[in-house]
Amino acid sequence: MILKMSLTDLINIITISVILTLLIYHFLVFTGRREFYYINFCFFSLFLIIYIILSSDLERFVFRDKEQQYLFSPLLMSTDGLLIVFFTVKLFFPFLKSVDKKVFYPSYIFFLIPVLLSFVNFITGYEWYSKNIMPYGILCSALSFVYFLFIYIFYVVKQKLYRDSRIKIILFGFIIMCLFVLLTRILSGFNIDFFLNGSFFIVGILVFVFAHALVFNFNKEFFELNILKNTLEQKVIDRTRQIEEANEQKTTAFINISHEIKTPLTLISNYLDRYMRDKMPADLDVVRQNTDKIIRDINNTLDFVKMEKGMVHYDHDQTADISDTITKCAFQFKDFAVRKKIVYEYDVMPGIFSKINPSAIDRIANNLIDNAIKYTEPSGKINITVNAGKTGIELTV
Repeated sequence: MILKMSLTDLINIITISVILTLLIYHFLVFTGRREFYYINFCFFSLFLIIYIILSSDLERFVFRDKEQQYLFSPLLMSTDGLLIVFFTVKLFFPFLKSVDKKVFYPSYIFFLIPVLLSFVNFITGYEWYSKNIMPYGILCSALSFVYFLFIYIFYVVKQKLYRDSRIKIILFGFIIMCLFVLLTRILSGFNIDFFLNGSFFIVGILVFVFAHALVFNFNKEFFELNILKNTLEQKVIDRTRQIEEANEQKTTAFINISHEIKTPLTLISNYLDRYMRDKMPADLDVVRQNTDKIIRDINNTLDFVKMEKGMVHYDHDQTADISDTITKCAFQFKDFAVRKKIVYEYDVMPGIFSKINPSAIDRIANNLIDNAIKYTEPSGKINITVNAGKTGIELTV
């Protein structure tokens, strides 16, 4: 049997194709974002497509004959309508704030009545059912949509959500779609013809408008990401400069404080040196040695800070008496080693000169000897030697 398609059938097929395209698009978005908001739209669109097929002449492509169509169509349409109401609530409910979902339960109950009444069709037959039962089912379906619209409009006005352009589009479009579906359902139920009877292209246009309004947040996020992408590099540069400036201020403050501490310690050390030339008391010698150690630690810390900043802090374009420098350094630590009961010996070859900053070699020797005493057990032994050969100068601790 060859089935011919009318212009109305073609319009409905195009409408279904548009809704199906939107369904697939939202499903793909859902697979990436995992937000149930999009899957609800998919189910809403799916059951709306089924409703269009069952409510138009396209249902002849589903049922083999009129008898089968009259038998199953009422139950399928009522069930499909109930599912449309369910996913309509799921779809539009997130726009409301602090509203209990139970307020929409009467919509489900109103549409559950036609589903239960449709089973009468299997007992009495379609002719008796369509005359005596179907009008009540259509009335309950209309009450379901009217109640849903009333509750939704009530909370939109109460929460002043009408200021949001998306809500205006969704609400206005849904009102038109409900009125159109109810009008076609009522008129077809009473076998009344009108110029849009069986054509659902208006529903397709409204669903497309819904989809545009519903993905507003998605489009907004995409727009904000583009702005962020274009401005992120500059923000990183600005933030990096702020951090560097803050670190520079901290470093400058640390250097200033270190110099303030170092200056009085240097004066104390100089006065102790001058005083000890005459009397050489052992207690003052310990004080002087510890004062010199604090000064060395401060100098090492300042050198580390300067190194981090890439500053050159040693001038090696001068000749230093390495033998004399290391001998004095070794002598300063002798008392520390004796008090710790460490065998402490040093053998420095005299007359070794090299082009190096005296402060640098002094700090190297101080750090090596200080660590040796620190990590050598009592009754241990420390031996310091300095030799010069053809290959260079060798300092061994």
